[in-house]
Amino acid sequence: MSFLTTISQCRKPTASETDDTDDERAIGGLGMLSHGHKCLSHQHWVRQVISAGGFNVHCTQSAEAVHKLVAHLAGLRVRHFGANRTQDAMLKYLCHYKVFEDIKRHILPTRERRRATHHGVYVPLRCKYQNSWVDTVMTAPYHTAAAQQRIVHREARIAQVELLDLLCEKLGLAPTLQSYGLLEPLIIRFGHKCVREDGKVFWGTDSRYTFDTDSQNRRRRDMLFLGVGTRNVQLNGAEVEVHEALCCQTVCFLEISNLIALRFPMPEVLTSCVDTDNDRLILALVRWLEPHATVNERDLQHRPICPGPLHINHCLWRYARSRRERRVLYTRTGTPTVSFNRQSSLFGSTPVEQRERLQQEKNAYYGLITTHSIDSIANMCACFNAGTSTPDSNTWLQTVALV
Repeated sequence: MSFLTTISQCRKPTASETDDTDDERAIGGLGMLSHGHKCLSHQHWVRQVISAGGFNVHCTQSAEAVHKLVAHLAGLRVRHFGANRTQDAMLKYLCHYKVFEDIKRHILPTRERRRATHHGVYVPLRCKYQNSWVDTVMTAPYHTAAAQQRIVHREARIAQVELLDLLCEKLGLAPTLQSYGLLEPLIIRFGHKCVREDGKVFWGTDSRYTFDTDSQNRRRRDMLFLGVGTRNVQLNGAEVEVHEALCCQTVCFLEISNLIALRFPMPEVLTSCVDTDNDRLILALVRWLEPHATVNERDLQHRPICPGPLHINHCLWRYARSRRERRVLYTRTGTPTVSFNRQSSLFGSTPVEQRERLQQEKNAYYGLITTHSIDSIANMCACFNAGTSTPDSNTWLQTVALV
């Protein structure tokens, strides 16, 4: 028997160059916390995820940047002789570079350059109408069924009546036809991008972000952290107030103008957010998140601590669900509405994709918030279904400590 034949018989029949054979794939915990049968680059080596704090584990970008300084730049600035003499000259150059850069930082006056920012809503939502692209706006009169059932946009799949109910709640009105009539003087425009007064930029888009986010699209939907709120829960037969972190995902932004035409006073909370110079109010349409069902602990900021090996620096969320199915999409008998069937193309390009998205969004819990209430952008990414490279459309993993 030849040596090659002996080696081939000793190999494991299931081994391959792409299959992961490390013991860490049997780490246990939730199925989403390890990569299973597929070698996913951003879920590979659980210990590295824990130590680095993100799915872009141990990125070499900073190391390459330093290499350009210590090797490339220093190599250009010195004369090349023998190896030892050249290396010594490069070390001296780097020493002088470091010393004088620190001197410049401490002695020379620094002028902070601040770019002038124009706050507002940009990159309007657009739809194709008669071979031309038009900006998406709210269409009145609001008392008609056609206007109420109209889905705003393929990237903001919410009906106008649902949005009107959210506006009524925000403005302190009852969700009635009379209240809808009071809102008709308002001019409501939609945008993917929002620039706040302090220069902070927020996005909510699947296709119109400034840069490519992967090889196929320009998607960016910010996850917003709003601080800590309270809610009442039933505990041992008694109602108890508990603290919960507030987190949501951006859908789009609303620019509401012509506020001077309103015939009722606005709540004081909103009045302080109105841009009086331009007579407008900017709100963010968001989809709320809630702690994942597997979470039992909270951190100091009342965020849901991820169970399993990633509990050190990760939190686990899922989309919040409304108590009942959205009446615009589902009838009381549990079948899709006529309104959905008429606008199903906004939910996907194929019947299968449309049905899947309908199931994912039939209990979607939306809300309207002011941009002033946004505390920060949370670092989140979608989890994957166990043993596959298919993203889980409902579960989100938040990294709370980055290295």
